[in-house]
Amino acid sequence: MIQNFEKYTAKLTPYEQDILAPMVAKYLQTCVGSKHAVRNKDICNAFETQGYQGLREARMRKVVNYIRMKGMVPHLVASSLGYYCATSIPEVEKYCDSLYERAMAILSIRQALKFQLSGKLFIE
Repeated sequence: MIQNFEKYTAKLTPYEQDILAPMVAKYLQTCVGSKHAVRNKDICNAFETQGYQGLREARMRKVVNYIRMKGMVPHLVASSLGYYCATSIPEVEKYCDSLYERAMAILSIRQALKFQLSGKLFIE
């Protein structure tokens, strides 16, 4: 669970893990190649039209993270087009590079804030 984002990053419920994740994984397995990418919002809408109410994009990201961590959908990547199964090694490597770059950007922000704290710079 991530501080200040507890509602969105809380551990998956048994329903999300045991019911929803396998259904989402099965759906994502059909999204092969970037031309078949599906956006988070569209996944939520598709499930809501089938009667699964209350699905929010933040929780769907948590479900997709679980799917990735458990290896339920091989080579599941994402782009501005949405989630899809990559069809080549370079495509997965490019996505891995993107993840690393985003992680480094977050760490840079953390470092800058820690530096600011060391000087106790506050606007009053």
